[in-house]
Amino acid sequence: MTDYDLVDYPSKPFPQCHPDRLALMARLFGLKPPPVETSRVLEIGCGDGLNLIASAVVLPGAAFHGVDISAAATRRGRRLIRETGLKNVRLETRDFRDLPPKTRKFDYVIAHGLYSWVPAEIRDALLAGIRSVLSPHGIAFVSYNTYPGAYLRQMVREMAAIAAGTDLAATRAWLESATNLPDAPAIYRAVVADEARDMLRREDGALFHDDLSATNQPVWFRDFAAHAAAHGLQYVAEADLAGTARVSQIPDRLQREQHADFHLGRRFRQTLLCHAAQSVADEPDPAALENTFAGAPVDPAIPHPDGAFEYVNRTGARIRTTDAGHRAILDSLAAAWPVYLPVSRFGRAACPRFADLFAAGILDLRTVAPPAPKRRPARPHASPLARSQTGSGAPLTTLHHLELFIASESLQAVLALADGSRTRAQLLRDLRKLYPDDSREAVAAALEQHLEELRLYGLLLA
Repeated sequence: MTDYDLVDYPSKPFPQCHPDRLALMARLFGLKPPPVETSRVLEIGCGDGLNLIASAVVLPGAAFHGVDISAAATRRGRRLIRETGLKNVRLETRDFRDLPPKTRKFDYVIAHGLYSWVPAEIRDALLAGIRSVLSPHGIAFVSYNTYPGAYLRQMVREMAAIAAGTDLAATRAWLESATNLPDAPAIYRAVVADEARDMLRREDGALFHDDLSATNQPVWFRDFAAHAAAHGLQYVAEADLAGTARVSQIPDRLQREQHADFHLGRRFRQTLLCHAAQSVADEPDPAALENTFAGAPVDPAIPHPDGAFEYVNRTGARIRTTDAGHRAILDSLAAAWPVYLPVSRFGRAACPRFADLFAAGILDLRTVAPPAPKRRPARPHASPLARSQTGSGAPLTTLHHLELFIASESLQAVLALADGSRTRAQLLRDLRKLYPDDSREAVAAALEQHLEELRLYGLLLA
């Protein structure tokens, strides 16, 4: 029995540690990672495996393996795997330090939310384990809390622990009080209030395991990089291009990254590692994006009086630009959505613009395009994962590795019925049984509208 058996950790898909993201960033820095579509993926500390299961839906030719010490979490995950009918994902209740000595190599290894939350000897074992199971050209993802930004969170976290221990209700009450300290100096008052509000926004499971954990040890980036090097691993990049260093006057790459943290006040890193024998480029090469695919669920451009155009996507990212090349890319991707277009269609010269837009978070890039259903599929087939999540009250997981809340009962009904076995006429027949008081025309119109919504939301495989 562990704390994770007593208090569930929130289950989410994490786009930044999707194997395709790891492959994409590796390519940008001159590496040749294994093909994602036939890769072997290991997640250490996988919880209920939702992150892996979501990847397994869209990469049926890849094999996914997850290990976690919580029996309750892996039981939930195995139940979800049975409900989705997936055959390419497996979860084990196991301490990662007890992996069989002859474990097969993995092309992508994920350790999200683990390094800073375990004692030093286990951090050692984690990096040693990654080194031992990572294939020669493989990429590992390790996230961890970093200084200097983490000093602010540590201050409030430790005050909360002194005030309330590990009692969640008492912690939330203290954090509420900390959002308003009228007698405190202005800078201190603002910092504490901001951190307290951020902690209050966390779900109970995340607050309990992340912020109230007995072990929560941030590190300086330079120390993490040195620790990885001691285990035969080297720094590649962050999982997000926006997180790469911009301190260009410093020649040494690792020093640039450390100084970038000084400039940004960074508190959390999502770092990619590879074997020390690999040759990593000093800077990202946008030309490496030529053989990738881009998608952008952006709304129509908003013109501004200064001649700029503003684009907003459905994840909340926004960008204002006067660049005609940016506009041509975003307008084309918006018209094609949810289809991902080959970057090569826009020409090699457009690659730097794609890199800029990707760093801004306004578009997504993949080495393998996600499934792209037709506008009117004969037998609509929704994601088995999303169908299994319908009615649970939890957010749905899209084929783009994002969370989506759907409040509409009728839309959820269409999603549950769209299992690929029914024609559109059969879907209409079964939907009318659920809404017998509505006219045939009204139900038919709702069905067509909902199928299009599912397609645009990234919930239809075909």
